[in-house]
Amino acid sequence: MGNFSSSNGKLVYCSPSVEKVIGYTQEEYLNGVSFSSMVHPDDMVEFTEFFNYGLAGKFIPSCKVRLLHKNGTIKWVDSEMRPVMSETGELLGTRYSIWDITKLKETELALYENRELLNLALESFQDWFLRFRLSR
Repeated sequence: MGNFSSSNGKLVYCSPSVEKVIGYTQEEYLNGVSFSSMVHPDDMVEFTEFFNYGLAGKFIPSCKVRLLHKNGTIKWVDSEMRPVMSETGELLGTRYSIWDITKLKETELALYENRELLNLALESFQDWFLRFRLSR
């Protein structure tokens, strides 16, 4: 999903893929649904810092946050902001790209949970084995 905001942060363009990522149509998104209203409350500090750096004309390579999809589900996204400058160095606006990484994050979480279960099983086995060896 690609977006362009003016130098004051007003969204002036969003790609058609916005609907696939966050559930809102281009028209809904351009006419009042603020991106920050979709950011998960636990990710707001990180997102605000990311957004403010972008408005200051700084390149931000990555910001991973959770968004509240129009249908109520949570989507993980990765964002990148790049300043768009005039030939004289004046900030014209900010181009940012957003990718849905929900499946990646779900896979990471599943792997983490499986690793934790495996570690618990190994610890239990080691305890059992040690007790078994000591009882002989």
